Amino acid sequence: MSPKIVDVEEKKKGIIQAAIGIIARRGLAQTKMEDIAQAAEIGKGTLYEYFKSKDEIFQGAFYRVMALFSAESIRELSEVKSAREEIEEVFSLMGRIHLSDIPFEHYQIFIDFWMEMIKSEEEGRPRLFDFHSYYCEYRVYLVKILQKGMDRGEFERVDAPQVASSLMAFFDGALLQWMMDRENYRFMETLEAFSRLFLRGILAPQGGDNK
Repeated sequence: MSPKIVDVEEKKKGIIQAAIGIIARRGLAQTKMEDIAQAAEIGKGTLYEYFKSKDEIFQGAFYRVMALFSAESIRELSEVKSAREEIEEVFSLMGRIHLSDIPFEHYQIFIDFWMEMIKSEEEGRPRLFDFHSYYCEYRVYLVKILQKGMDRGEFERVDAPQVASSLMAFFDGALLQWMMDRENYRFMETLEAFSRLFLRGILAPQGGDNK
């Protein structure tokens, strides 16, 4: 009888997904290797065959979650679109992410990762989770759209990096409020209202009608 061939990458994905569920319920600080192993239905010793440490699993979970919110999603926007259309597509993307079947536990551990990053900076520890790269990537992309709009006369002249940061702050804040009150917070209505206000404030007179 030939030995069973294990797909290492698939096994790692399964372990990381099991870890995400544990982290969402218990938080990073209370998540133990034995808990992850039990959730993944493997022995604790076997777990170390795939990951050297708990931190390595946490980092894998971080990258799995961040991939869902990554700027890769908006890189597919066509360069021939107007800057206004691209901004509208960014808002649309936020709506699609919200309406997608992303498990709520992914949102929960996103906050855990964020808080751990803040703690590590305050305590002078190395960053386990590199949020900075993701935020910089988004900011650069948004600045590019805003600059394109200004260069083409679609948008008023603004401080593009500051406006991009403000837009990102809105997305983070809206997401956090929805997480705290999912039954009553109307995420999509808030998103649509803010997108109209944002465009109304940034569109140059010749940039189109202010919806």
